[in-house]
Amino acid sequence: MGNIVRGLLSVLVALGIIAIVGTGVILYYNTVKPEDETAAIETAASGETIAVDVLTADADTAGTDDQASAETSDPSDTSDKVFSAENGHQHTYTATILRPATCTENGEVRYDCYCGDYYVDSIPSLEHKAGDWITVRVATATQTGLKQQCCSVCGRVLKEEVIPMLTSADTSSTGTKKKDTVDHQHSYTYEITSEASCTEPGEKTFTCSICGSTFKTKIAATNHPSRKTIVTEGNCGEAGKIEIKCNICGVTISSETLTYDHNWGDWTTTKEATTSAEGEQTRTCKTCGQTETKTIAKLSGSSSSGSGSSGSGSSGSGSSGSGDSTCAHTYTSAVTTPATCTTNGITTYTCSKCGNTYTESAPAATGHRWNNWFTEVKATTETTGLKKRVCSTCGATEEQVIDKLEEIHKHDYTFSVIVETAATCTESGTRKHICSCGAFYTSTIPALGHIDVKGTSAGGPDNKCDRCGISM
Repeated sequence: MGNIVRGLLSVLVALGIIAIVGTGVILYYNTVKPEDETAAIETAASGETIAVDVLTADADTAGTDDQASAETSDPSDTSDKVFSAENGHQHTYTATILRPATCTENGEVRYDCYCGDYYVDSIPSLEHKAGDWITVRVATATQTGLKQQCCSVCGRVLKEEVIPMLTSADTSSTGTKKKDTVDHQHSYTYEITSEASCTEPGEKTFTCSICGSTFKTKIAATNHPSRKTIVTEGNCGEAGKIEIKCNICGVTISSETLTYDHNWGDWTTTKEATTSAEGEQTRTCKTCGQTETKTIAKLSGSSSSGSGSSGSGSSGSGSSGSGDSTCAHTYTSAVTTPATCTTNGITTYTCSKCGNTYTESAPAATGHRWNNWFTEVKATTETTGLKKRVCSTCGATEEQVIDKLEEIHKHDYTFSVIVETAATCTESGTRKHICSCGAFYTSTIPALGHIDVKGTSAGGPDNKCDRCGISM
């Protein structure tokens, strides 16, 4: 009886402990306000969203960094650039400058991977480089002059200022600037002292016609302005080549090797298989004549039945039901006509016991297996190009037209403007507008016309031109 009482007391004590613990948990839970719970949920959700955003930001930043790296890298650097692809292939890109950057326009660079993948990126435009001030029109006692500061790279006029008219103390009796005046405005003309080549810059020498001071500027290299594409045809036995050469200096600008797969013919049986010996099949390349062989497995069955099978098979090739009708046929299969890109093949089944045969249309046509596109004719600013790809199985080809390239060089005739013949009151003058590449055109300066000023002469009142002094 005492044991029972002690057991009941133990149970009651355990129940009391459980009740106390449960009450504490409930009181703790009730101390959390509903808004705090909501905030906690939002915080957790926010934390989860932030984690996703961080991953996304990393990916976006990586893309931006890659782009920034491509944009700020030296365009002439054609070293390989490696990027990862999703399928595990490591793209190895080689850079080719399609259009150099200028002071006013972005350039373009194309990155090609050997797998055929490519992308085109931009080259940031260059900053203008201010050259020396050049006097375009000399100031005289009767008219202002004009000077300009041009970009030494592209020739664009960056600044322009008017030169004040000269005072009587600064001019000679002819109305032009004194040569011995220390503080005078230079009047420059230039000559090309070194012609630019495809890769080396040229040089211009400017000389002041008043004091003889000189300075020199560079003429940008022409960067192989005239190019030709030479295609050397090849085949599966000998690689071809596509070369781009400069028409002026003859240097090879780029070279691409063309490789070809063999154009195999159908497999033909050159040695029949028997139960005691393997057979052999051969195929020949239709282009270069190279041959390839493969083994035909031995036939199953006894030697005597194999011998009869071989004779029966050769005499009844392509037939069906030529064997023993009571034979429990044991067929072996062989592709007698391989499938091509566009047609199904033929599989022949032969009984190794009686020689009975039948055929079926198999395997199915394989479809073309295209190699990468290659450029056959380069596009220029005047003509479209042509690219081609070849099926590695049958040699079939596909062609696509390449759009014309944008014009790389645009004339900027503000690079240098020279007054060749000054205009007078009655005669027009000429002005020469020159591009940095050497191209130019001539424009007319209209006659200035007389300046009507009333005066007095020995014979009485008279009107004279203040510019040329002719009586009017």
